[in-house]
Amino acid sequence: MINNRIFQSYWQAGYEGADHVNGTGLSLSINNSTQHPKLAYDNYLLLADFEIGIVRESVDWRAVEKDGHVDFSSIESRARTAKALRLHASSRIIFQLKPHLTTKEPQ
Repeated sequence: MINNRIFQSYWQAGYEGADHVNGTGLSLSINNSTQHPKLAYDNYLLLADFEIGIVRESVDWRAVEKDGHVDFSSIESRARTAKALRLHASSRIIFQLKPHLTTKEPQ
């Protein structure tokens, strides 16, 4: 039987990375507060206990896009970590895209 499912598990984990500048100009980054980018390996390991195979990640767009150019190196380590834990075989990692970007643009 061919498995045509898009996702390999019913549940999904989400690591919120809201990245805002408030009205007083103070930078508010949930990823910086939780240190998830540094702790991703341990966080991903915890998912196996709950049979969660889908991970939703956020992108810190102020770090990724500068002067009209994008550099995704800040999220590469999380993608490599997921692959090392074999999440790539049983999950989809979903990164939040900016509204004006699509997965078909060469950027």
